[in-house]
Amino acid sequence: MITKKLKNNWSLFHEDGISWDEDLSFLKSPPYTQSYNWGRYKTQTGWGVIRCISTKGGNIKTMAQCFYKNYFFGFTLVLCPGGPVGDLSLVNQDFFELIKRATKAKILYIRVRPHVLYNLDDFLMLISSGWKKPFFLYSKGWTMVLNIANNEWTSRIKRNWKRNLNHSDSCELTTRVMSPISSSKIFSLYGQVEEYKKIRQQFSEKQIDEILKNNKNRIIVVEGRDSEDKTIGIRAAIMFNNEAWDLFAATSDSGRQTYVSYALFIALLNECKKHNIALYDLAGVDPISNPGVYSFKRGTGAELYDYLGEFEMSTSRLVGWLVNFYLKNIKK
Repeated sequence: MITKKLKNNWSLFHEDGISWDEDLSFLKSPPYTQSYNWGRYKTQTGWGVIRCISTKGGNIKTMAQCFYKNYFFGFTLVLCPGGPVGDLSLVNQDFFELIKRATKAKILYIRVRPHVLYNLDDFLMLISSGWKKPFFLYSKGWTMVLNIANNEWTSRIKRNWKRNLNHSDSCELTTRVMSPISSSKIFSLYGQVEEYKKIRQQFSEKQIDEILKNNKNRIIVVEGRDSEDKTIGIRAAIMFNNEAWDLFAATSDSGRQTYVSYALFIALLNECKKHNIALYDLAGVDPISNPGVYSFKRGTGAELYDYLGEFEMSTSRLVGWLVNFYLKNIKK
């Protein structure tokens, strides 16, 4: 059931999850963050979900799954990670107005992040439609991607990465698919990483549990065990269509010493190939702020992808500035 059409054929989408994902799969490279199940997970963590589509000639051309929160004085914050998907020429003021009506916002701020490689045409199209680049970015818009449809990628693995993999192979480690998947075990390993790196909490145990519960059959978790059969590391991927993305990755102190992350990465890719995954996205890189993670991902031989990145639209420039200031400070 589609309701409330606007003049450029933007509509709210109220059908079931199977219909949403099927329609989404016909558009180019939809990410898992735009899948119905990911939206269902977000509703369990305090976000509202709006799904909308735009059509031309009776065909769906653009889809967007947006997450929102309502605050004081009629202010609504809307995020659209990995979207809109499809024809970006339709992502204009009418899209903004549909979201405003659907959320009943008096003051609205929207931030989108299309899963589209950087190109000048789409960039200028979004700017001409009223979108602006935020001064504070959640991410740089860079990621690294491996084509694992065949084994050619293995020839691009860096020498040092291979040496570390060989080291892990010599440490009497075993890797296997975690079954059943334990959210408490993943949470515990993340706690060790956070303590070691002196960083804020990445996931609560409830978040991990909800992600796993709402994305059944789309998540693969591999665990690494030492000679005493103790879990010392995990790595997980989430699949959608023929692509997979890094989801969780954490190791214990002994896991770092035995380079278990290298063995886990190879084991996870092998499992993904069993599910006919062609592209593996290592889920973002920041060479400046996180050079260690960048070095690991670059060492796999993955190709650097530069996406369009984040764009914003709001009811006023002041609102946009205040939201950017707030987001910048809560991320510290």
